[in-house]
Amino acid sequence: MEIASSVVASITDCLLGAAGRQLGYLFHYNNNIGTLEKQAKELAGIRDRVQGQIEAAERNLEIIETDVQNWWAEVDKISAEAAKFLEDEVNANKRCLNGWCINPRSRYRFSKEANKKNLVISQLQEKGKFEKVSRPAPPPGIIYPSEVFSGTFESRKSIMKQILEALGDDNVSIVGVCGMGGVGKTTLVTEIVKQAGEDKRYGVVVMTTVSQTVNIMNIQGEIARMLGFEKISDHPESARASLLWERIKKEEKMLVILDDVWRRIELNEIGIPFGNDHRGCKIVLTSRSRDVCDEMDAQPIFTVATLSKEESWVLFKEKAGACVDNSDLNPIAREIAAECGGLPIAVVTIARALKNKNKHVWTDVARQLKTSTPTDIPGLQGSVISSLELSIKYIESDDAKSLFFFCSLFPEDFEISITVLVRYGAGLGWFKNIETMEDARHRTHAIVSSLTSSFLLIHEENDDDDDDDDDNEDDDGYVKMHDVVRDVAHIIAPKYNQIFLVKAGIVLEEWHERDTFESLTCISLMSNNIKAVPNGIECPKLQSLLLQENHELVLPNNFFQGMKDLRVLDLSETQYCHSRVTFFACKS
Repeated sequence: MEIASSVVASITDCLLGAAGRQLGYLFHYNNNIGTLEKQAKELAGIRDRVQGQIEAAERNLEIIETDVQNWWAEVDKISAEAAKFLEDEVNANKRCLNGWCINPRSRYRFSKEANKKNLVISQLQEKGKFEKVSRPAPPPGIIYPSEVFSGTFESRKSIMKQILEALGDDNVSIVGVCGMGGVGKTTLVTEIVKQAGEDKRYGVVVMTTVSQTVNIMNIQGEIARMLGFEKISDHPESARASLLWERIKKEEKMLVILDDVWRRIELNEIGIPFGNDHRGCKIVLTSRSRDVCDEMDAQPIFTVATLSKEESWVLFKEKAGACVDNSDLNPIAREIAAECGGLPIAVVTIARALKNKNKHVWTDVARQLKTSTPTDIPGLQGSVISSLELSIKYIESDDAKSLFFFCSLFPEDFEISITVLVRYGAGLGWFKNIETMEDARHRTHAIVSSLTSSFLLIHEENDDDDDDDDDNEDDDGYVKMHDVVRDVAHIIAPKYNQIFLVKAGIVLEEWHERDTFESLTCISLMSNNIKAVPNGIECPKLQSLLLQENHELVLPNNFFQGMKDLRVLDLSETQYCHSRVTFFACKS
């Protein structure tokens, strides 16, 4: 009986408690509705404050925390629901008042729902007390150029495939990519980085520019930033390499791009483990010198060549626009594209400069390129000339600079005999501490090797095995100079006290006239049809005069009287002199 009484009492309490709660919704109707209105306003204020923090974080490119984003979504949802609920409650009360009635069921429902929403809003208010709403974004990856042309052409696709295959070889640690300035090395390796990222073959990819003046701390900082290792800047310079070394070793697979390397740099001084120290860390370096790739122990080394004639035209047409299809402009456009010699930086720069220009501008640019004086083409000075001038500036020795500039005196695409360069160099006194012609020959070949390694000259071996003449001066092979490099050499030569008059191989029939010849150090009018020259001209600084291959040339007796410093004279293949080369060395 006692147990039964207890059960009955419990049931009664539950029923009374439930009834009390139900009645409470009716009794506390106004309080619940008023609390909801107040809570909704307070939540809106908290939301505005968090929104300000979020906007500030987004301006700093920070990442909004996931729980903040989820909270924001819940606040949006409950705020919209509360606003709709309060609007419905007001409308319901209006209907009841108009009918002079009070609907207990409706009041009960609204009060109960308001109570539920108050509980949800209270929880959201508490959750909205964030210590921080965002975190710093991870270090940015490589910024891909908007106009990548390396992946467009078969020549680039082929070399890119080979580089990626080399990087997949466990025995390869450092890959070298070399080529002349402006040929597209950086664009090519950037495309490789993009491809590697899409393949997910590396956990981390970093890229930094080394440049002419190596700054180890800047390089370390760039690599550390891309690794998210920001605290490296808090440590002294002496500790940075070892810290970066340990951080990189934590990455299972990593690709490091060192762009624009001009001389050997010690990777351990930067803090880059490779080889036996870290097989998963692969390094690609780009350089304008194959010798630098060798000094960095890169293996294999890939050379990025200029574009083919057809590839140059495709690129030129893309950048210049549909106007090149115009029947009047098309022949001029093709001529200009060909004059760029397949050098992408020249193709892009000149094509952009000509886009939407009239025929007069196109014709003028074609003339400038043909006469090797492209100084008035917009953008050329700031891109093409400055890019190639850097390579020329870093020619180390004076005799190498002299030989380089002298090669620009020959006609476009001319095959310059290295044996003849030996003789020119001896006559002009390029070589210091050289006692014999054999020594001069070795020195010339060493210079040619250095210049071809830097892609300032193109070296071709003599493969003519049918000529058994022991006196053949072309046995040492010959060099050629890229047309754009030749043009740049003419433009910057005065900076090196080289004042040239070069009108070689352009079918001149008369001596080139100018106001004065007094500042000239060299005149090259070779390979023309000049028949007569002035009786006497004042050229007190002239050291070399190249008039060969003007087959009907006649010289007056007093022609040389104003050339007191003349050291080299070439009259080969003229009526005046039938020997291959004639030298006058007027000063020791």
